[in-house]
Amino acid sequence: MERVFMIRPLEKGTYYTEIIAQLKKEIANGTWKLGERLPGELALAKQFNVSRSSIREALKALAYAGIVESKPGRGTFLLHVLDAPEADDFDDSAYAKLIEVRKLIEGQAAYWCVQRATPQQIQKLEAILREGEEDGDAALNVAHMKFHAAIARLADNPYLTRMIDSLNGEIKRQKEVNFKMLPREDRKEHWKVLEAIKSGDPSLARRVMVKHVEVFWKKGYKHAPATEETQEQ
Repeated sequence: MERVFMIRPLEKGTYYTEIIAQLKKEIANGTWKLGERLPGELALAKQFNVSRSSIREALKALAYAGIVESKPGRGTFLLHVLDAPEADDFDDSAYAKLIEVRKLIEGQAAYWCVQRATPQQIQKLEAILREGEEDGDAALNVAHMKFHAAIARLADNPYLTRMIDSLNGEIKRQKEVNFKMLPREDRKEHWKVLEAIKSGDPSLARRVMVKHVEVFWKKGYKHAPATEETQEQ
C-alpha cells in the first residue's frame, strides 16, 4: 500500500517546477529516509493530478541536482536529505531573486562589453556560439555558460566578473532544475544578444541581455516577475 503524504493536487496547466518544490518540501519534512524508494510515477501522478510525463520531468530534474537516483526497473531512491533552506532553493521567490540579480549584473556586463571589447574579442563570442552548435545539445549547454562568462570578462571589470563567477554554481543548479527551455530556443536568444553587442549600442545590448534572462525565467516558471524597464546609465 502506497504511503499517503501531504501533496497538494495541482491545477491544470501548472508547471513541473511546482512538483519539484512540493517533493523537495516533503523530503525536507522527512517523508522519505535516505536510500528509501519514492512512490512510483503513476502514484505521484495521481497525487499531483498531473500526467506521468510531468512527474518524469520533475524526477529527472531532482536527479540532475543529486537529490534522487533513478534505478532502471527498481524505482527512484532518495540520495540526499534536504534541510529546509535547501528545499526552498528552487521555489518561485528564491529564483525570482536570482533573476533580479542576473538582470542587473549581466545587463551591465553586456553594456560594458560593447564599450570596451575589441572587434576581435567580439568575434570570439561568435566562435563560442558556433562551436556549441556543431557538437549537439550537451555542447550547447556548455556554450551557454562560456558565452555569459566571456561577456563578463570582456566587460573588463574584475569586481563584476567575480560577482558573476560567484553566481555561476547557483545558475547552473537552477538551470538543471529549470530545463524546460530547449537548447534551440536558448541558442536563438544568445544570437540576439551577440547581434546587439555587435551593433555597437551598449544600451541595446543591455536591454537584449535583460530580456534573454527574463525569457529563461518565464519559460520554466508560472509566476514570472513583471518586465521592468532597464534604467540607463
